[in-house]
Amino acid sequence: MRIVLVDDKADIRRLLRQLLETMTSSTVVGEAGDGDVAAQAVATSQADMVILDYHMPRVDGIEVARRIKAVRPSVEIVAFTSTHEEAVIAAFLAAGASRHFDKAAVDDLLAYVGGRVP
Repeated sequence: MRIVLVDDKADIRRLLRQLLETMTSSTVVGEAGDGDVAAQAVATSQADMVILDYHMPRVDGIEVARRIKAVRPSVEIVAFTSTHEEAVIAAFLAAGASRHFDKAAVDDLLAYVGGRVP
């Protein structure tokens, strides 16, 4: 699985990269720290999946999901956020995300991606 990580916090991206590449058979092939760069990173990376946060500078995750789906409709988008607002989660799903995971439940995300969580 080739993954692009989109989160405005570099430490979150770094931690996710380490966990995904250590605990799953995935490879992180791109990263973006803001919504404006995210769709371009996906378009040039041949990613299978995008793990996408909601809160980002310039463009929020919902709009990023729409832009990604417009460029690469086959890529899977997984929302990985700290928000619990049902309206935000519903908007993510309507924009093309297949799943939503809370950032507090990283083990669930890893299991979904296909990792073996010890």
